[in-house]
Amino acid sequence: MKRISLILLCLLLMVGTVFSVSATEDSEYARFHDNEKLLTEYDAEVISDKLDYISEKYRCDVVIVTSWDLEGKTATEFADDYYDYNGFGYGDTRDGILLFVSLEERVWATSTCGNGMNIFDDYTLYDIEDVVVPYLSDGDYYGAFNSFADLCEVELMINSGPATDDEYGSFGDSLDNNDSFPNHYYESEYFNGKHSAKVCDFEGLLTSVELEVLTEKLERISEEYQCDVVVVTAPYTEGRTATAFADDFYDYNKYGYNESRDGILLFVSLEERIWATSTCGKAMEIFNDSDLYDIEDRFVPLLSEGDYNGAFNLFADLCEKEISTHGKIHFEITYLLISIVVGVIIAFIAVLIMKGQLKSVRYEPAAKNYLRSGSLVISERADTFLYSTVSKRARPKDTGSSGGGSHTSSSGSSHGGHSGSF
Repeated sequence: MKRISLILLCLLLMVGTVFSVSATEDSEYARFHDNEKLLTEYDAEVISDKLDYISEKYRCDVVIVTSWDLEGKTATEFADDYYDYNGFGYGDTRDGILLFVSLEERVWATSTCGNGMNIFDDYTLYDIEDVVVPYLSDGDYYGAFNSFADLCEVELMINSGPATDDEYGSFGDSLDNNDSFPNHYYESEYFNGKHSAKVCDFEGLLTSVELEVLTEKLERISEEYQCDVVVVTAPYTEGRTATAFADDFYDYNKYGYNESRDGILLFVSLEERIWATSTCGKAMEIFNDSDLYDIEDRFVPLLSEGDYNGAFNLFADLCEKEISTHGKIHFEITYLLISIVVGVIIAFIAVLIMKGQLKSVRYEPAAKNYLRSGSLVISERADTFLYSTVSKRARPKDTGSSGGGSHTSSSGSSHGGHSGSF
């Protein structure tokens, strides 16, 4: 009997040991457990801070775990057990979601609990996985984890009300209609004045490297020409049109140089397959309708092909070209007009001088005095057709875009720009 008791005690100790790996003192309720060390120390800190912020704001744990050893379990079983035995989850229902990745085993799994099961239903998880898994396949683990966090935040924002002041709080009712969600809170996510980056990729369409390169390019262009060039992606427009979203994002986040708030913004929603450009201040003059159509003809096909990084970089390059040549064209036109005026004055003076030297020349009203009598004989007359000129004009192409001219945003600012689908 004692022997059986000892065996049971050993088994209990073994089970306790298995699930004590992540319960160490140095990971007090950490939401990012990178046991495989897939990220640098700095990147891991960034992801950890983001997960803490999202989890505490919406009272729903968002957790990411990596491990090389599945301990004989499936990926799903490991994810579920890791969530349970490490005490994750808010409230009595332990609301939360966990992403598990094993590079060693080349597997991943998501585990939801409590109200997280309602928020992250099968369709939502499929959408999130469609974005995250390609990053994992490419070896961009920071991009995968960062996108997972951002997409979870968007889904929590849409499906929950503001967090309560209780220690654990609870989720608000699911949004069956927009009336159950306070409008001012809805706006605070994108239009709260806290976004100042030249690239705000809420949909996670870019890798971390692509995001960094594009951001540096747009910062250089914006600073060099004192005209903001901004790219924004978001899965939902929150009931706005694409144009209204672009205008409001520009206004409420205080983009634009100088008093006239000069700048241009490109908004793209992959979820809704729409895009829009918004211009403000002097950019409305720089990027007229014709210029915008030319730019859109170039980058929109790349959006349709799924080459988002290519589309955004081409947009940046075309904007730089348009901004840099705009002032130069005005200078050249002014210089040309001055040259023409000066040339006309000089020519007029020269003609007056030459005219003054022709004292012997007299006006002759007819040419008969210059002809010798009988020297001109016309023996035959004929009308001969020599050539014709045909002018052709190309029929305007339908680019699928709309807009043009000036319009007023919800904040009362004047904007230009176009919008369309892809």
